[in-house]
Amino acid sequence: MAFEDNFSNDKEGEYEVLFTQKDVPIFQNKVYASEEEARHAEIGNVLLVQSKNSGFIYNKNFNPALMNYDANYNNEQANSVAFQTHLDTVLQQLLSFEIKGKKVVEVGCGKAVFFEKMLRERIDCIGFDPTYEGNNPAIIKDYFSEKYNQINADVIIMRHTLEHIPNPFTFLHTIAKANNYRGNIFIEVPTFDWIKNKQAFWDIFYEHCNYFTEESLSLMFNDAITGNFFGGQYIYLWGDLSKLKNTIAKKQKANYNVEAVFNQKFEYYQNLLSGFNTAAVWGAGAKGSTFLNLLDKERLNVKYVIDINPAKQDKFIAHVAHKINAPSILENNPVEKMFWGRISIIAATSEFYFTKGTIIQSLVHEFKYKGNKKIGMMLGNMMAGSLVDNTRFENVDALIPLPLTANKKHKRGFNQSEILCNGISEVCNIPIVTGAVIRVRSAETQTKKRRSQRWENV
Repeated sequence: MAFEDNFSNDKEGEYEVLFTQKDVPIFQNKVYASEEEARHAEIGNVLLVQSKNSGFIYNKNFNPALMNYDANYNNEQANSVAFQTHLDTVLQQLLSFEIKGKKVVEVGCGKAVFFEKMLRERIDCIGFDPTYEGNNPAIIKDYFSEKYNQINADVIIMRHTLEHIPNPFTFLHTIAKANNYRGNIFIEVPTFDWIKNKQAFWDIFYEHCNYFTEESLSLMFNDAITGNFFGGQYIYLWGDLSKLKNTIAKKQKANYNVEAVFNQKFEYYQNLLSGFNTAAVWGAGAKGSTFLNLLDKERLNVKYVIDINPAKQDKFIAHVAHKINAPSILENNPVEKMFWGRISIIAATSEFYFTKGTIIQSLVHEFKYKGNKKIGMMLGNMMAGSLVDNTRFENVDALIPLPLTANKKHKRGFNQSEILCNGISEVCNIPIVTGAVIRVRSAETQTKKRRSQRWENV
């Protein structure tokens, strides 16, 4: 049977309109260096429709020619502990499909966070992504296509890629053809069912042209396995590329009458925000960007936008141009709360939130345990940059590095606190005072202790 894309290639009258958004950024995951640049970010309209043939939901107004994934694009979630845990869950799910010992290709590997996890698990894998900025020779900076059909992968992985590509049924056939219609495929995408059930209108945005459910995702395959994770926000499919269908049989579509519930939730937040002029939004990713663009276009109600990703801090949200801040901009931020009831402080902050498996862990390890003082100076410079722009840390009189015991300093060769202070002082010109604090007793290493044990050990 010849291939025919009747999954999303609908003509006028073959779809039903579900929801619309006007004048939203075409890229919710782009942040900008200046307010002016952010204000001029390109915008578009979302026309969310459902196919009467397949029941598939997509943005009929999506124009792929507008999509330019440049250096301003940042959808990295690896700074989140919860997302790191999710990546571990995905890896375990793939291991349950027995991918170890097989040739694996990841299509659209992005910044290679998940790819590197697979490598650490000793999985034989090749990555494809034309926007990849690293230097791992196992990642090809290109699209996966027929010119790579000699690879003959046993498993193809596509995580958070298919929602960005128009005509996904056609695209899957392109991928299958590039792999000679053999092997298995693992697909992970957001699910529209979660968006509908949570009335999360802010989770509809231009750069996601496709909105899948387990039912619509599996409709393209025979005998596929599906499931969900990350609190039901994401779904996955494990299918055989030789069983990718050539056409979709017309079926009774599910009823997704979401406009009324989305508008109701929109009015709720509109009324809620109108009562504040110092509200804060936590998260400057796609959801936060859409929420702000729909509900605070004139920047009247949201005073602070917070994100833990250092690459987004001091940048600006597309179109509405809210500035993105580090958590330290807020009083009673998570670092300050750690001191409550223990020490009287005026303000506290942390430059990074530690997450296993990230580049920050590697940098700290190189600095602290391998004696790379240049990295320590660089980290100190970065800390200084955050302090300079934060009014809560004005008028600092001195930097005081906490001392090591003589034995530990002799063993390590330096005090990492002094190196960090040197890096801060280099930028801020704040004097360093090394004799203000004296360590009166030796303590055990803090490395493997829980938070409460660390307090007791100091």
